[in-house]
Amino acid sequence: MQGNVSRVVILPQGLPADPAVREACLALLLRAGGDLQRLVEGGEPASERGARQLARLPGVGGPGVPPLVLLSRCNPVGIAVVQTRAALQASVPALGRAAWLLFVHDDPFFADAARRLGTLDRPLGELPIWTCGAGTFLVLEPASDPLMVSARLVALETGELRAPRPEITPAMGPSRRPSVVGKLRG
Repeated sequence: MQGNVSRVVILPQGLPADPAVREACLALLLRAGGDLQRLVEGGEPASERGARQLARLPGVGGPGVPPLVLLSRCNPVGIAVVQTRAALQASVPALGRAAWLLFVHDDPFFADAARRLGTLDRPLGELPIWTCGAGTFLVLEPASDPLMVSARLVALETGELRAPRPEITPAMGPSRRPSVVGKLRG
């Protein structure tokens, strides 16, 4: 993230319908540096007309702080996330420099689907960064720690990702924890 400059927020799938979930999403976008007065919601950004309009918006194309793109529908991951990003970036190449965020809510299958298509650098609930063939995404949830959003966004944008932490399931217990070999960057 570059300084404390507010960023255009592009919401191709709109905001969540549930008022409490929507408020949590907006609070996290604000912590990520999003300008809630410059929300670009819904529409057809992948259409030729929509792409031209989006690319002309100040803060999207051209120099300066790249926009935030938030996908709020993540199920199924392959279509709702991977194909949506590919279509948007093909239509608006300037979005290749945007910070991509996922807002996962009410989707108990997201983590398994995300692991099949890529890697999460930490467990859900800890603001993981998901890396897949389509790119990298910061994964937000309604209960995400707002104070950690900025630091995780910096990690996303600078590529300073740590090796994935092993997830410990309750069945593993402390004596069956997987070992991690190597040194993690701090």
